[in-house]
Amino acid sequence: FRADRAEAMALREPAFIAAHAAQLGEAVSHATTAALETMLACGFAPAATGCMGETALHWAAFTGNAAAARVLLAHGAPVNVRDNEHHAEPLGWCDYAESCVGGRPHADFGGVARALFEAGAPLPKPEDLERMGGDEVKAVAAELLRERGT
Repeated sequence: FRADRAEAMALREPAFIAAHAAQLGEAVSHATTAALETMLACGFAPAATGCMGETALHWAAFTGNAAAARVLLAHGAPVNVRDNEHHAEPLGWCDYAESCVGGRPHADFGGVARALFEAGAPLPKPEDLERMGGDEVKAVAAELLRERGT
């Protein structure tokens, strides 16, 4: 995960990429998006799933990594994939992580939620806002509902 794009582009092989597809989720844990962007440039699929059926976007959402979420979304990562373990979309992982594990340095759960909503994740119904656990995620959802007159 050194993010040496020139070396990575020279060494890329479809078989290697296919065998290591789940590692894309690990790249979102880095402080910068360089490794993630390099992996995507080499052909890693933004919709690749890990052992729980989760995508890298789920992990970006869970860690509050808004920059990684935006990169993945710009490369076509789907917002509506549900994992096999919790049956949740990336927005659900974001909301859960903020409410249960929040307080991570540099986490931007509101930024992730905004990126997901802007990319097409469905807004909750106004009556469902109170069931959301994360304050930042809830605030972004409420703001967008007001803006859209819902």
